[in-house]
Amino acid sequence: NKPDQPDVVYSNRGNVKAILKDYKGSIDDFTESIRLNPQYAGAYFNRGNTKYTVGDLQGAIEDYKQTIQLTPDYADAYYNMGIVKLDLKMDFESCQDFTTAVRLGYKQAEKMLQKYCR
Repeated sequence: NKPDQPDVVYSNRGNVKAILKDYKGSIDDFTESIRLNPQYAGAYFNRGNTKYTVGDLQGAIEDYKQTIQLTPDYADAYYNMGIVKLDLKMDFESCQDFTTAVRLGYKQAEKMLQKYCR
């Protein structure tokens, strides 16, 4: 993706709106980015992060799953999905996600494995 492509512009604007705590606007911009380019894994990932922030845990998981479907080695998506699943008391599934994140090189996930997955 090039920085001047409309899908990237919407995604970047969604990131700015999230920083400014305009979460609805952020989600709307990520959704428009995805509409313009359904293969843009980063837009799904960032929309999942924003959905998590507003408490839409199931929506966050769905966006992380879509991120992973498009980019199977997206370690951050596995890690973040593990965090959401911890919040939902899905301990076994979260440990699977943290394990995959570690396997893909996301070192911070090792701490989560040690703390929650014994």
